[in-house]
Amino acid sequence: MTSLVWIHEDALGADSPAVKAAPKAPRVIVFDDSFLTHRPYGMKRLTFIYESAMACGAEIWRGPTVEVLLARAKELGCDRLIATTPVSPDLKRLIADIRQQIPLDLIDPPPLVTIDGKTDMKRFSRFWKKAEASAVTLTGGQPG
Repeated sequence: MTSLVWIHEDALGADSPAVKAAPKAPRVIVFDDSFLTHRPYGMKRLTFIYESAMACGAEIWRGPTVEVLLARAKELGCDRLIATTPVSPDLKRLIADIRQQIPLDLIDPPPLVTIDGKTDMKRFSRFWKKAEASAVTLTGGQPG
């Protein structure tokens, strides 16, 4: 199986779970005008997305996301896509469209925090008391 990694705005960078799952696979990000017109992004955010894509070695394309991804997969001889599981409902809708045409493996990101036991979600302060230790830990397990 040959994979193409789809870089999207919910998982930018070379350390995204999808990139880690297929480090040698080609990477693509798509600037989709119809998608972006529904997002309140200014030039600074678009520049950040562009620079993040460049930093992780992604090809940058402009056009309809599904069409571009399918075309690039075909051109590169890829039989599946890999992406980091998004949180954005708009990206989840795109995933449903993509999956109708090509297999797409989603890689879950690690949790932001780990909490032991039951958590009282009625008050943020109670949640934070349990979550703080893991939330402020730097990569590698060293406290911040």
